[in-house]
Amino acid sequence: MYSRSEKNSRRKIDRAWEELISQGFILQFRKREGRNFLFTYVYSLESYDKQDILGILEEAKQSDYHFYHRSIRNKDERTLQSYLNIFSTFLSNDDLKEVKVWLEKNESLTKVDQSDNENSNDQSAHSKNEDLSNVQNEQSIVESSWGSSNRLTKERLTSEKRETEDRDTKKIDTQGNEEKSFSSNPLSEIVTQTFLTAEAIDLIAENSKNVNVVKETIDLMYQAKKYVQDHLDGFPIVAEYFDKQTYLLLQRFYFKKHTKKIHSLKGYFYNMARNHWLEMAEMSLHQGHYPNKTKYLARCQELYQKLKQEV
Repeated sequence: MYSRSEKNSRRKIDRAWEELISQGFILQFRKREGRNFLFTYVYSLESYDKQDILGILEEAKQSDYHFYHRSIRNKDERTLQSYLNIFSTFLSNDDLKEVKVWLEKNESLTKVDQSDNENSNDQSAHSKNEDLSNVQNEQSIVESSWGSSNRLTKERLTSEKRETEDRDTKKIDTQGNEEKSFSSNPLSEIVTQTFLTAEAIDLIAENSKNVNVVKETIDLMYQAKKYVQDHLDGFPIVAEYFDKQTYLLLQRFYFKKHTKKIHSLKGYFYNMARNHWLEMAEMSLHQGHYPNKTKYLARCQELYQKLKQEV
């Protein structure tokens, strides 16, 4: 959708996708396969109701898929209340009760203490009017088109391609141009969405003078990634598969920043980031099965030479 939409920006597509998630038109699932995740998406022209949800959850479970949402990516976030907050945006309270029973019986939920539960319950009372989806983004939709009356079948579940969240995938709000300090504006309020992990964002913040520098650094990461993908004929780089490598890239950059005299930090970092995403693209090609794999690998070598000459 990103590459084929000429009139709609990436931000508009993300916003539309997130709205469809929050209104129950799209459900997301994933399962671990080795070191990677396999994603699949089911969608309908009508919002899924309670029976649809329960049926799809059950059939997904039989194929080892788990319900996915950006707000429950980590194990400690997979609490019962987190799930209920998601479903409450399009299911009634009565329907939520049956979904709750299924989740308690079938999902590996993280327990929270009573005080946390009380705070969560207060929040969920108003969840119908809140945006709780925070959908993963930069995702490529696989060939899935189950209607609201159709169930998720094992045959279709096992035919997906590895996709993402490049979406992940998350984006950064870069509208403000004010010089803001971290003390007066917590980073969580500034960085709304990005494919970077919390650890990576913290590392950037620790080495940045103000919020604008954080935004600028993350923006350069996006620009570098887009540059590589554009030069590889749109080959998708699933950023979340390479969280560890990306964190190491940032560590190397800041080490060199503090130990070397660099004429242009922006240019230096941009070049490092482009080489990083090119390496990740080549790694993806070697690890997976892609149509025109030979062609893509050849383009990688051409781009290596181009970047080397530019430096």
